[in-house]
Amino acid sequence: IDRPYDKIVFRDLPNTMVEIEQTLEHSQISQLYLVLQHDKSIYFEGIPSNSLFKKCYKALINKKETDLIKEGMLLCE
Repeated sequence: IDRPYDKIVFRDLPNTMVEIEQTLEHSQISQLYLVLQHDKSIYFEGIPSNSLFKKCYKALINKKETDLIKEGMLLCE
C-alpha cells in the first residue's frame, strides 16, 4: 500500500492471530471495522413477546443464583 490509512475494514478475519498481528504491525489506524457473515442474527428478530419475557423474568427472579455456563442454553430455549 503506497499511502497510510487511518481506517481498516476486515471483510473476513485472517485464520490466525499471527496473521492479524502481521497485517496490523506497521499500521497507524484509529478505527478498525469487522464485517462478519453469519447464518442467523438475533439482532433483527425484535423484542420478545410479553409472555416470553414474563417466562424468562419469572425463571430468573425465582432463583437466587443462575449459573449461565450450566443453565444459559436452557434459559435460551
